[in-house]
Amino acid sequence: MSETRTKRPPVATRTALITAGTHLILEKGYNNCGLEEILKEAKVHKGSFYHFFKSKEDFGLHVVAEYAAMRMASLDEQLNNTEVRPLARLRRFFELAALRHQSLGYRKGCLFGNLGQEMADHSEVFRTRLEEVLTEYRAKIARCFREAQQVGDLRADFDADRLAGFCLNSWEGAILRMKVAKSYEPLDDFLFVMFETVLKSSSPSDTRPV
Repeated sequence: MSETRTKRPPVATRTALITAGTHLILEKGYNNCGLEEILKEAKVHKGSFYHFFKSKEDFGLHVVAEYAAMRMASLDEQLNNTEVRPLARLRRFFELAALRHQSLGYRKGCLFGNLGQEMADHSEVFRTRLEEVLTEYRAKIARCFREAQQVGDLRADFDADRLAGFCLNSWEGAILRMKVAKSYEPLDDFLFVMFETVLKSSSPSDTRPV
């Protein structure tokens, strides 16, 4: 192992490993990036890796947890903005996410979707964890839909949970299509159909306070 690797405080070492793992898994997939490649990317010794993680699988689950925390924080930041109507908050979240994917050249995609396609049939541990994360994601969207119903911006007869599932499933599908097409069009299709058709607000303005 190279002696040029920088010594870091423990927290910084763990962060470097998670950052490197997230980058490589998004770029190449879980099975196509080996431990040595992760260590090289993070500039960390193997001994430091096993100080924090029991195995590559344990490491992968921590990568999912950190990515989920980041994505949920971003979702909460938008959905908790009570100065904006509920559906406009949700739209803003997806618009910012779409711009992020555009800035990455329509590469990488979503860690949840990527790992779901790669691992769900081969690892029950990964499948279960990803399902937990996506269920939490759906629940947050469903709460936004219920709030929209309460203020009269969404039809009261819609099942908020099923609608949230449809919204999330459509988004993940749009990201997959985006990666194949290398184009913003699938994301734009999602935004238009979801917010201009399915969730068309009955309010005259989406920006006035509730």
